[in-house]
Amino acid sequence: MRGFTDIRYVVPSRGEVDFRLFNLIGKEVYRSLLTPDQGENELRFDTRDLAPGCTCIP
Repeated sequence: MRGFTDIRYVVPSRGEVDFRLFNLIGKEVYRSLLTPDQGENELRFDTRDLAPGCTCIP
């Protein structure tokens, strides 16, 4: 069953983060411009709208 994926990341200072998700053939399947706080952050990503298969975060 598909649902959600939690992605944790760290940024050195507050600012914009261009989050992109690609499938294995390099097609961008998701993009979001985030403004996280300095330090550790978490993105809860809804995978239910994506086609089944593998995706990559560069």
